[in-house]
Amino acid sequence: SKSKRCNCSCFTFWLGGGDYLSNVWLGTTVENQEQAKIRIPHLLKCLPFRLWLSVEPMLDKIDLCPYLDTYSRRLNWVVCGCESGPNARLTSLDWIRALRNQCIDAQVPFFLKQMRIDGKLVKMPKLDSRKWQELPFNLGEAGRN
Repeated sequence: SKSKRCNCSCFTFWLGGGDYLSNVWLGTTVENQEQAKIRIPHLLKCLPFRLWLSVEPMLDKIDLCPYLDTYSRRLNWVVCGCESGPNARLTSLDWIRALRNQCIDAQVPFFLKQMRIDGKLVKMPKLDSRKWQELPFNLGEAGRN
């Protein structure tokens, strides 16, 4: 689908100046490392906007460390979830934990949207005894926990 073709959505346009640039959020979806290597570099060309990543559906372990630089704050938010539907492919809890830990280490908000628990799709699930519903500071009142 076109929505996942980040190279098509990141184009140059003139907005003029002003403070509103910090309110513009651009994101892309990556489901595995191969797509992360293809799509995230295109997204990073869209600075100075705030950038976020949807790791949905998470179909493999993904290393985002090169894109979670704590100094440049290249990615400002990561949302993760498993695939839904009758023929949904599996997501490993270890992959989700590894992604969450990368975000914690880089101080990037992590939001776990959904995962399968005992074969059932659970929205806003607990992972390791807590819900991971972190929001970027200027996207919602919750901020970092």
